[in-house]
Amino acid sequence: MTKLKMVKEKLYETKASLVVLYKNGEIKEYYQNRIKDIKEILQKDKLALKDAIIADKVIGKVAASILTVAGVEAI
Repeated sequence: MTKLKMVKEKLYETKASLVVLYKNGEIKEYYQNRIKDIKEILQKDKLALKDAIIADKVIGKVAASILTVAGVEAI
């Protein structure tokens, strides 16, 4: 199973709005508005999403742009 598939399955198994597989192998679920979650993650650490894999139920243009600039590997 690919990492992206694993993250997608986790998203649909839970009621999360966003699931992140970080570069260190940690998987976290987020339940707020996606932009709010992404903003909080990046405020704590600007490089937190570099090379991460993201699953999001509804990805908007703004979120996709922010994630691309943050260096996400796959959405």
